[in-house]
Amino acid sequence: MDGFRSPNASKLLEARDVRREIRRGRNEVGLSNILERIVETLRDNTEVSYLFLKPVSKEAPDYLNIVKHPMDLSTIWNKVRLMEYKDREDFRHDVWQIAYNVHIYNDGINPGIPPFTDQLLELCDYLLHEYAHSLDEAEAGFRGVQALKSHGNRALYMCTQNLRGAFVDALGSQGSAQLKSSGVRLPLSLPMPAMKHASLGV
Repeated sequence: MDGFRSPNASKLLEARDVRREIRRGRNEVGLSNILERIVETLRDNTEVSYLFLKPVSKEAPDYLNIVKHPMDLSTIWNKVRLMEYKDREDFRHDVWQIAYNVHIYNDGINPGIPPFTDQLLELCDYLLHEYAHSLDEAEAGFRGVQALKSHGNRALYMCTQNLRGAFVDALGSQGSAQLKSSGVRLPLSLPMPAMKHASLGV
């Protein structure tokens, strides 16, 4: 067994190295950097955003009875920093959620407020359009990482199975039976990981 190396080990290491290179490029970090610039621009335009910078205060006790999914720019900013957004649509949905909440709570009682959030959403759409090319590249990189993770899981499975087979071959049937009777477990026989058909985005 000395010097044994699974024929899939090099592929596993190669996949890991590729994943590292993509992580250094435009993937989750690259996407979050772009979205951070956008949300900071939204926050800096205080003439339209000042009412939506922080969560609604407790001074509106009925707010949570009406608004089921509260959202504000500080929450979006935190989600960006934590890299929770996987694409621009998730990000835009949260900005849209601010506008939707403002309308369902204020329409009819505070008609002067909803136009500000409409402008906020328009500004968001404008910025997403301006950064469209960079976002395309960042999202493609992220999809590539996800695809390589799936590939890496499959390679790990094959490597483990080959190791197990090599142990069994080296021991022979009698040696394997003796190990089992002694309570020693052979290398794990893992279930095949589910494969997702994901594009590398290239």
